[in-house]
Amino acid sequence: REFLFLEAEFYVYEISSHQVQITCLLKGLITEVARLVYDVLRKSSTIPHDDFKFAILEFMKEPKLEFGK
Repeated sequence: REFLFLEAEFYVYEISSHQVQITCLLKGLITEVARLVYDVLRKSSTIPHDDFKFAILEFMKEPKLEFGK
């Protein structure tokens, strides 16, 4: 859901820079998700925003991730 809000903000504020988009995603990650996507995070900063976002979503689909209430 947070991705949808970020995408809407990117559209409304005409943010097209992938570096800015990735930075916004990184700032919003909770520690548990950041640990799971560590391999994605340590890759080059040239990872396109969409690839980065989809990699995080794939990790979130895995049953080993527990969501808090």
